[in-house]
Amino acid sequence: MHALSVIKRSYIIGFILAAAVIIFTHSTTYAAIKPTDTGSHWASNEISSAASEGWAYVENGKFNPNKAATREEVIWMLIGAIKTVELEGFDINKEDCLCDFLDQPSSWAAGRMGIAVGNGIIQGYPDGTLKPKSNITRAEFAVIISRLINEDTPSVFSPFWDYIPQWALPGIKKTYSKGIIKGYPDKSFGARRNVTKAEALVMIKRWKSKYSALSTSDTIPSEFKEILKTVDNTVCEYDTVYYSPKGNAGMYSADNTILVQKTPSSYEMLIKEYDQKTLEVVKQILVAFYPENSEEVYNQILLVIESGESFKNYYDERLFSCFKQNYINIDIGFKGEKY
Repeated sequence: MHALSVIKRSYIIGFILAAAVIIFTHSTTYAAIKPTDTGSHWASNEISSAASEGWAYVENGKFNPNKAATREEVIWMLIGAIKTVELEGFDINKEDCLCDFLDQPSSWAAGRMGIAVGNGIIQGYPDGTLKPKSNITRAEFAVIISRLINEDTPSVFSPFWDYIPQWALPGIKKTYSKGIIKGYPDKSFGARRNVTKAEALVMIKRWKSKYSALSTSDTIPSEFKEILKTVDNTVCEYDTVYYSPKGNAGMYSADNTILVQKTPSSYEMLIKEYDQKTLEVVKQILVAFYPENSEEVYNQILLVIESGESFKNYYDERLFSCFKQNYINIDIGFKGEKY
């Protein structure tokens, strides 16, 4: 009996340790940590940024950027990115039961897969499966992302020479026209190619950059919401003058620490105070103007603040400059206009 009890205790202890390993392994998925395997990768900055926000799928400290992404990994990251913004028409608390599907996702992905199904982002296959552990193709990914773009499918489309299935064409049109998904240098789209984790994360970040700036996030003062809605990533109207509630040309933050002034050839931000809250607002504004380079521009602003040195450069074919006096003056040029 004593030997049996020892065996039982050993079994129970072993079970607890195994469970702890499983919990620890997947708890890293939720942690906002910087992966250890992306330092020299082409998407290193984007992956680090997403990891700091808590929506990069990291396991055991690694992101595995070149690994083919599974459907459940992509959905986990996408729902995580959506949680960082307030997306109009998306109910983050609507989680449908997945019991009607013949196959089930991993336990760590089930909740977010349920949210995706509940909001119509994924719908499953005609055979009743969800295929959560299958690799996701570029065509499938384009369709999923396109369901988060509440706009009509564009009629004008730059076609690719390779095969695109008809069911994916509207989604590819939407995502391509918005610059979220791009083709390859040989002008092919590669609809049947698997999406790597790095590619998926970068494309989710592109979507987030374009649409999160139009959210109603509390980090953006109400006065900026209107000006952000007017910003287009390719063209800005020159003949519109924006006014703050005080009637002065320009847009002020709630505490008057930031001024956004529209001039004939650019927007101008004047940062009067450099606290973290103010800089977070600046970061949100830069996302609207520089969806591809907002992190780099933001880092340059920090450099000016810390060093006091002036800086001037082009990003996305637009002139960006800033100089330090009693405040930071940030000049943001329009795309396509170098002056």
